[in-house]
Amino acid sequence: MNGPIKTAVRRDDGLDLLALFLAFLIMICPTEADILDVLLRRQKFLKASILAVLCFAVVFTPFFLSIRRRRREPHVLRPRAALWATGVILGLNVLAVGTLLVREVLK
Repeated sequence: MNGPIKTAVRRDDGLDLLALFLAFLIMICPTEADILDVLLRRQKFLKASILAVLCFAVVFTPFFLSIRRRRREPHVLRPRAALWATGVILGLNVLAVGTLLVREVLK
């Protein structure tokens, strides 16, 4: 009488991979670092700070949306290591850029 229990097929979320790709492209490749270096050598601290915040926001937006979606639908989405990797990259970037900006301002 009772048939097999149907379980929902868990699927992947593309936002976590997008966030990881953007983190790699912007933060790990020398894109952000080269531009920040030029701005800081020219004493353009405000522009360097704005660039750092924008780069962080570009990566953090899909990262945050993916986490929100996973918390709302945990039974539908598969867990991924890409979110952990992106979180580590974001954290290390905040430490590195913050240290760099503070060091250059205090010179």
